Amino acid sequence: MKYIDIKLLRKDTTCFNKNISYLKQKYPALANFVLSIQPSDTYRVSLSKSGSTCLAKRLEDGTFKNLHSSYDPEEEAKRAMDKVTTENFNNFFVAGFGLGYHILELVQRTGPGSRIIIVEKNPEVFFHALSNVDMVSVFKHPGVSIMIKPDPNRLLESMESDKISFTLNGYCPVIIKSLVSDEPFFYRMIDQSLQKIIRETRLDLKTKATLSKKFYSNFFDNWSNYLQSPGIIPLKGVFKNIPAFIIAAGPSLDKNMGLLHSVTGKAVLISVGTALKPLLNNGVVPQFVVAIDSEEININAFDMDEIPEHLWLLYDPCIPKEIPDKFKVNKMVFDSNVDLPQWIAKQIEEKGSLGNNFSVAHTSFKLAKYLACEPIILVGQDLAFDGHRLHCSESFYNQSKLDHFNEKLTIDLLHKKKHADYGPSLSSVRDLFDISTTTTTALETYKYLFADEISEKMKVFNATEGGNPIPGVSNISLREAINDYCKESIDLDRFGFRNILRSNPNRNSCNHILEIEIKFFKDILKMIQTIYDKFPELNKISKDKFSGFLLDMENLYKFLLNRPDSLKVIQGYHYAGFIQWNQENAEIIRKAHSCSDLEIKRGKFDRDTKFLGILKESVEFLLKGFQNMASKEQSRLH
Repeated sequence: MKYIDIKLLRKDTTCFNKNISYLKQKYPALANFVLSIQPSDTYRVSLSKSGSTCLAKRLEDGTFKNLHSSYDPEEEAKRAMDKVTTENFNNFFVAGFGLGYHILELVQRTGPGSRIIIVEKNPEVFFHALSNVDMVSVFKHPGVSIMIKPDPNRLLESMESDKISFTLNGYCPVIIKSLVSDEPFFYRMIDQSLQKIIRETRLDLKTKATLSKKFYSNFFDNWSNYLQSPGIIPLKGVFKNIPAFIIAAGPSLDKNMGLLHSVTGKAVLISVGTALKPLLNNGVVPQFVVAIDSEEININAFDMDEIPEHLWLLYDPCIPKEIPDKFKVNKMVFDSNVDLPQWIAKQIEEKGSLGNNFSVAHTSFKLAKYLACEPIILVGQDLAFDGHRLHCSESFYNQSKLDHFNEKLTIDLLHKKKHADYGPSLSSVRDLFDISTTTTTALETYKYLFADEISEKMKVFNATEGGNPIPGVSNISLREAINDYCKESIDLDRFGFRNILRSNPNRNSCNHILEIEIKFFKDILKMIQTIYDKFPELNKISKDKFSGFLLDMENLYKFLLNRPDSLKVIQGYHYAGFIQWNQENAEIIRKAHSCSDLEIKRGKFDRDTKFLGILKESVEFLLKGFQNMASKEQSRLH
C-alpha cells in the first residue's frame, strides 16, 4: 500500500481548493473553520489497491487502523449502501463522514428533494475528505446539511426545521461502523439527543393535531387575560436554593396528604390543577398552581367559591378562560408552545418561556427549575394506576364518579370501567416496589421527559412512595424529604415576588402589528377566491387543466412563504390538515423519480385541492380572531 506524505498533500491542493470553493457558497462559516485546521499525525492517508484514497487512524500503540477498505473503498461504500433501503425514505441521518464515499453514493441514489443530515465528530477527518475526494456533488445537493463536532445537547437547535418531517415521515440512519467506532460515547449522545427530539416532537404533534383549534379558540378568548397577566421573566432564579415540592394528583397523594401540612412555610409548594382542591380541602395552600390543559373538563379542578389570597396561578394562555377569570389579580402567564401565542410573544410582548411543556406536572417541575429551587421533591407523581385508580380520592376525576354510584355500579366497578377505557394505550410496568402495575403510553412518555430535564448537578427526589419510578431520580419517603430539607421556616414574602408580579408595566399599542396581519389574511383569501372562481368545479377538472391549477397554487405557496412566521400561525390552527399535506408531499417527493409526470401532477392536484379548503378555513378563523383582538385593543386605548 502506498502512503501519502501529509506534507505533499499541502502542495497539491487542487481537490481541496475545488471543494472549499463550493463549501464557501453553502457553508461559509464551516469553510472558514476548515481553512483553520492544521492536520496532525493522528491520521494517515494512503492509496488503496484500486487507486482510491483511504484513511487510517493512529492507535495508542502507534499502529494504524483503516477507516476504509484498503482494497477498494468506493466499492465498499456501494456494498454498504446496497443494504440501506433509500427508496423508502426522504430523510437520512448519517453518522460519520470519513472520506465521504458512502455519502457520495447516498447523494447519487436520492433525489434533490431528500434531506441528508451528516454528523462528524473529528474536524480533521472532514479536512482529509476535502483534501482527497471530490465532494462537489454533496455540497451542491440542496438537502445536505453538515455538522462538524456539534454539541449533542444542542442538536435540537440545528434540527429545528427538520424535526417535524423526521418525526412524521421517518428517517433512515446511515452508519458505517468503522467511521464511528472510535467515538462511541459521542455518537451515542447524538443518537440519544435525536431520539429525544423525535419523542418530544411526536407527542407535540399528537397534542396539536388533536387540540389545535381549541388552543387557538381559547387564546382568542383569553386575549384580555393575557394582556393583563404579568409574565414570569422577573421570577427567574428568585427562590434560589429554596426547596420546592411538586404536588401531582396521583393515588399516592391520599396517604401523604397529612404530611404536607408540615411543609407549609418551609418550602415552595407548586400544585398541578388537579391536586389543588384536595390540597385546599385538607388545609394545605400552595404558593403556585399550574394550568396548561385546554379542555373544558379542567375547569372542574378550579370549581371553588373562593381562591386563597396568596395563591398564584401560572397558566398557558390556551387554557379555558374560566380558569384565569377566577384569579382576579394573582395570575401570571408564560409563553406557550402553540404557534399563535408564540407569534404574539415574538411580535408584541415576551412573557418568559419554560420550553416545551407536555404535562402539567412536567411544567410545574420546569417552573421550580426556573425559580432555581433546590432540591426539587416530587409528590403524587405516580405515573401509573394504583389498582384501577389514576388519581387521588378527592380529585374532581374521582369525585365525578360518585355521581354515577348506585347499588349496582360500585365505586370499584367505576374505577375498573375507567381503567378499561384506556384500552390499547395500557402497558405493564414494574412499580417502585417491583410489583407489576399498569400505566398508559402518555404517562410512560412523561416519565422519560422528566428524566430528560434532570442534570447530574441537580438535587431531585421522588417522594411519591409508589407508582412508576423515574429513571435517574432517587426515591425517598416524604417524611425523610421533609426532615432532611425542611428544617427551617422560610418567609417567602421577603423575596418580594408578589410585588414583582403585580408591577405590570404599561404596554404600547399592538394595533399596528395586528392590522398588518389582518391585511395579509385578507390578501390570502382573495387569492384563494380567485382560484375557486377560475376552477369552480375542482372535483371535475380535466387533466389538461392540472398545470394551470398547480401554477396558481405554486404562486399561492410562494406568497405564503414570504411570511414564514405568519405561515406558522396559519399552520397551527388546522394542524392535522397541515400534517396531512406534509405527509402527502413527502410521498410525492419520494415517488418523483419513479412515476410519470402525469402521476406526479395528479398527486399534487389531490394534495392541493384538499389543502385549499383547509387553508381557507384557517385564514377565515384567524381573520375574525385578529379583528376581535384589534377591536379590544382599540377599546383599551380609548
